[in-house]
Amino acid sequence: MINERKTFPTFKDDKYDQLRKQDLINVTKELYCLDSRIFYKLKPVQEKSLLGFLNLLLDSEERERILDIVEQIIELTPEQREDFSNVLKKTKLENIIETMKFIEGRYSKLDILKKIVFDLGKFANERDNIQKIVENNYWLFGEQYNLATADKTMATALKEYNYILYGAKSPTTKLEHDDENDRRMDIFMCNARKVESDSGIYIDENIIVELKAPRIPLSNTVYRQIEDYMLFIRKQPSFNSIRRQWKFIAVCSVIDDDVKVRYDAFKEKGKPGLVMQADNYEIYALTWDDVFKSFELRHSFILDKLKMNREEIAKELFNNKTQNEKQMVSELTQKAISRTAN
Repeated sequence: MINERKTFPTFKDDKYDQLRKQDLINVTKELYCLDSRIFYKLKPVQEKSLLGFLNLLLDSEERERILDIVEQIIELTPEQREDFSNVLKKTKLENIIETMKFIEGRYSKLDILKKIVFDLGKFANERDNIQKIVENNYWLFGEQYNLATADKTMATALKEYNYILYGAKSPTTKLEHDDENDRRMDIFMCNARKVESDSGIYIDENIIVELKAPRIPLSNTVYRQIEDYMLFIRKQPSFNSIRRQWKFIAVCSVIDDDVKVRYDAFKEKGKPGLVMQADNYEIYALTWDDVFKSFELRHSFILDKLKMNREEIAKELFNNKTQNEKQMVSELTQKAISRTAN
């Protein structure tokens, strides 16, 4: 169903969707064990439809109704009915527990970054704290991005980007000489899969993030730095295809009015934070609060279901007796770069 006939529903690569996928696999296996005739001689479109409806039911409040539907198709013994009912309850409970652990881990790291940025900013810097946290938690900017390189020269980053796209047999990337070659990018991420554009064609979407220490405002100087990255990439023959979409994001605690005024020119685009757009290139100027709020809104539907007590999580997270604030930043950074909750 998954590998050969391709009739199994597709799921995203993020942790939450992979939990849903495993839930459907477990229930489908149990159904097959109950009576394989349910799937016998189904045409691909029929099998795909059956699995699709099953997936919808598992992800809804009507999950328990699956048992009633099955009983209308095959005759179950009392023992079979009880076993299948237990499977539905067990997989649901396991899914809830894993999802809670997953989201709790994400919010713990989000709270750590908030604490460092808003409360301990004068003791933190972009290299040792902010950058390390983001490069280990790049889901902050969207589940669809995979980390390609961090803190490398632009030339090295673009070469490694080419390697990620094409593998060990990557064509040699010869970059035009440019003074920007030696500029360092804080975070360079590229999309893990193709994206369908507004015009219906598939493109590669890339994201470059410029991070600054919490005390540094997003000024015209910072804006020009990320604009320089964009201009450098536009000059490279290996990276200027119209099938590549580039997003450049500058993130600081506050944004100067000189940069904010650029919002007005692009507000009709309906893209919060957009300050420049040219062809397939976009530049965004965001505050850390913008990044945090965007993440919370993307996951609000899960939070509403789980009713997570974030105050208790934060209390446990920051129950730290360390009095030295610089040391506290270092300890929190180590917690945030832990791989256990990604």
